[in-house]
Amino acid sequence: MSRDLSIQKVGKHGCNTTSLNIEKSFERSVFHRDMFAHWLRYQHIAKIAKPNEEYVLDVGCGEGNLAMALYANRLRPKLYVGLELRKTMVEKNKQRKFNFPAEFYETNICDGIPSDRKFSIITCTEVLEHIPPEKVIPVLQSMKAVMADNSKLIISTPCFDGKTKADNHVKEYTFDEMYHTLNAEFCGDEFSSIDTYGTFISLKDFERKATSAQLSVYNELKPYYNVNVLSILLAPLQPEVSRNCLWVITKGVK
Repeated sequence: MSRDLSIQKVGKHGCNTTSLNIEKSFERSVFHRDMFAHWLRYQHIAKIAKPNEEYVLDVGCGEGNLAMALYANRLRPKLYVGLELRKTMVEKNKQRKFNFPAEFYETNICDGIPSDRKFSIITCTEVLEHIPPEKVIPVLQSMKAVMADNSKLIISTPCFDGKTKADNHVKEYTFDEMYHTLNAEFCGDEFSSIDTYGTFISLKDFERKATSAQLSVYNELKPYYNVNVLSILLAPLQPEVSRNCLWVITKGVK
């Protein structure tokens, strides 16, 4: 994660207090792959959300970017609930105006998710790498407990390459570590699939793993797009070697 795009800070419980403001970054013409990846994650969630139907839980909601994406795309969920560690951010989000019911709560998710409601879409984007490793399984289990039938849990995390880790990340997981963790927690008849999408990738890694057909597309795009855009466009083709992935877990009928 680029230092000029975020506030680098880890809370006293080891949970994330990083903030990324996509709108302000774009206004400053900061077009970095991190920003594109964040924006496109929200667009993917908007793509799969059913208008006027969803109960959405946003775990680690930050500045409310997902809520704003739902609002901008006129999806109007039946209820949006955002959980955030920082009280100042929660109060700021409460001042925002939406055309759907939106609730924000100051919550340390390491202590569990305080809700008896079941949600049809649960998101946890760029959060797990900020919490102590021993808390990751309990956090996953707490999100699993509030998944409704036929719901989706959407998680994004960096994929550790064994070389570099952001200073404000408690632990980054390799692709295989996260893959096996999620499959262990969400296996069984009630879960129909775990789909994985790369969100950005090192172009060297892409070139190393790409098929001849993928390299052909890459070479067609390369004269026009810069490395940040190429990193975003090509990552879904090779999630196993991407530097960040989105995991979509479906409960019930896919």
